[in-house]
Amino acid sequence: MKRFIIVFLVSLICSEAAAQDWVSTGGPGGQFYQIVYKNKNDIFLSAGTLMRSTDAGQSWEKDAPPDAPDGTSWTIAIAANQDIYITGGSTTMVDTIRMWKSSNNGNTWNRIWLNNVEGLFTSPDSTIYVLPNDIFITFLLRSKNSGAEWDSIPLPSFRIGFTTVDSNGVLFFANYDDATSKWYYIRSTDRGISWNNVLPNKIVNYSSTACGKKGNIFISVSDSTSHYSAYHSTDDGMHWTLIPDIVNYGTFCVSPSGKVFFYVLNISCLFK
Repeated sequence: MKRFIIVFLVSLICSEAAAQDWVSTGGPGGQFYQIVYKNKNDIFLSAGTLMRSTDAGQSWEKDAPPDAPDGTSWTIAIAANQDIYITGGSTTMVDTIRMWKSSNNGNTWNRIWLNNVEGLFTSPDSTIYVLPNDIFITFLLRSKNSGAEWDSIPLPSFRIGFTTVDSNGVLFFANYDDATSKWYYIRSTDRGISWNNVLPNKIVNYSSTACGKKGNIFISVSDSTSHYSAYHSTDDGMHWTLIPDIVNYGTFCVSPSGKVFFYVLNISCLFK
């Protein structure tokens, strides 16, 4: 367990209101995929398995569903009603990624029987969005009743996609267009009816986006030369400001108190 406690402390930290004033929390680098706060004490971590802390990161325990494959890279989403949704599957077998749901803080898990899926996120009204696991993605799956029933939202016919939704319910989809050989970060303010490009020619890194309150969004990206950078939006992704001094691959996380963490993977952290 000590490895995961150390990994959690590897971050740069600032306030949500002032994303340029960074302080290092110290510690060595580590490898993980996603960190999600449920509240100030309950934290979930995807790092080759699913980890849970109920004491604000002081201690950790494995929390993966017992029927899930070992070595799973989990995607975690927490709905407004506090239900926890996770997707994951075998890293060596195809068509194994499934979804689980917990209504008791991860103490027990129930599988939601969908076909092979990948991305997962929830909106402020507890709507669940799921990204199919396919090379060419043309729709998002959507449930408005905690996974009991599903419909779909059409997407532009682009390849590859990472999705998220911010505190005001605005949808985002990162994708690659084979026709133009360009990456796009598109945005929908009407629940997927229409989309517009808000951050062109930037590759959005997997599990790198974090959404705070009042339309704040933090995102880690790279370009065609593998140069890493990060951006901050305060208006639901309409406008973006470059965050200075972030030049490494990493992932953002926003705590319930509004502190913004940027976790640098595989290197030691420096601070401004």
